[in-house]
Amino acid sequence: MTARRRPAAALAALIVGFGALAPTSSAAAPKRADLVVVATTPGTLVAQPGGALATAVSVRNRGRAAAPGSRVGLYLSRDARLSPADRLLVSGRIGALAPGQTRQRSLTGRLPQPLATGTWRILACADLDVEVRQSSTSNDCRVHRSLDVAQPGPPPSGPSGGAESACGGAVVPYSQGTTPPAGVRFEVTPASPDGVLGVSADPVGAEFDTIEQYAQTTLTITNVGTATSPGVTAQAGACVPGRGAPGYWGGLDLWDDGVEPARRCGSNGNLGALPPGTSCDVQVWASDIVRGGTNPGYLRLTTGVDVLAVFPVSVDSASRGYLRLQTITGSDDLRDNAPGRHRRVLVRATSIGDRDAVPSFSFTDHAGVFEIDGSYTPPSGTTRCQVTYSASSGTYVGAVSPGGSCVVAIDVCSALSAVDYTTRLFASRIDGARQSDDLPLRYTTTSGPAEQPC
Repeated sequence: MTARRRPAAALAALIVGFGALAPTSSAAAPKRADLVVVATTPGTLVAQPGGALATAVSVRNRGRAAAPGSRVGLYLSRDARLSPADRLLVSGRIGALAPGQTRQRSLTGRLPQPLATGTWRILACADLDVEVRQSSTSNDCRVHRSLDVAQPGPPPSGPSGGAESACGGAVVPYSQGTTPPAGVRFEVTPASPDGVLGVSADPVGAEFDTIEQYAQTTLTITNVGTATSPGVTAQAGACVPGRGAPGYWGGLDLWDDGVEPARRCGSNGNLGALPPGTSCDVQVWASDIVRGGTNPGYLRLTTGVDVLAVFPVSVDSASRGYLRLQTITGSDDLRDNAPGRHRRVLVRATSIGDRDAVPSFSFTDHAGVFEIDGSYTPPSGTTRCQVTYSASSGTYVGAVSPGGSCVVAIDVCSALSAVDYTTRLFASRIDGARQSDDLPLRYTTTSGPAEQPC
């Protein structure tokens, strides 16, 4: 419903009073009301043509007589003074006011569309229709907000954020579409100049008991668009999901226990609706780190139907040295062996960290069946994994440098008939900290007598 404009005569009277009012003697002045706009709430203001506007206007009667009900409203002005050229945006009535009484009226509207560029002011005014006999009308208006309207740019398209650079664009598609609702745009900070979100991580192979011990990075999500976003869910992930997949470095997830309750984006990434100009905080943490250095991930905001925003994430983790273990093809035939027959498995350990790895190798189960073969002599150009400590130099000899590799030989044998043994090989430092993923190994024997004792 369009608010009624103040009658010309009434507006002229208000403008004259707002500009100047001749002083009178307090002894001769009759008792009259005096309406003053004493405050406005910050509310909502989307500073662009057609943008949403909402506030609450507080009007007090500072006079000595009661004031009947009247109308309050918001005007759009080029300056801080009401004039006939100013445009009424929205209005509403307030009840009668006794001397010293204050009433508040909520007002909701929109800026005009089109709206000329430049600086504008929104004036909150009382007694729009000059219904109240006042001792002064010079204080009926006050400036609520100022806004600068810039020349509009081209309309945005597609998900906001760095969709094309997050995981090479592979993470953008969602199950049912990628079109954000009109007017919904997001920004996430802090970010690098090229829009990448930096997330810190714990050292490679670090093991902790509780989630609070992981390194966490706080990010602020802001709706910089013109419309309230629908129910939004934030998702974080590594560009290469799945432990053991080529390029796998670890995982990303959201956490909010470290965020002040008043700033939380809902619960663990469930933001809900986010009005224009509002923001909230989430925490992103990297876990299960198996590779040091800088690794890629993403932060995605979605309704479950539409992708609203995709942002590239860069995870920086320090390494204590970490190994990827892989069996060498042709040496891993451990099924259906004759009891008592020795089998040799060769495993290549490649350093994927950014520091030297100083490993020793162990098995989770059946150490008597699976044993490290220290007699193995690798072919030329290949190094056997054997690290020893040099007391004279105070260093480890045989450490695996970043990008380097070595081969560990495993002797497997059981004299028992029809057995099925499973174990896992892993590398650890001298102090026991893990330096690799577990490599599963399975050994079985056929039925029958042993060829020889193991």
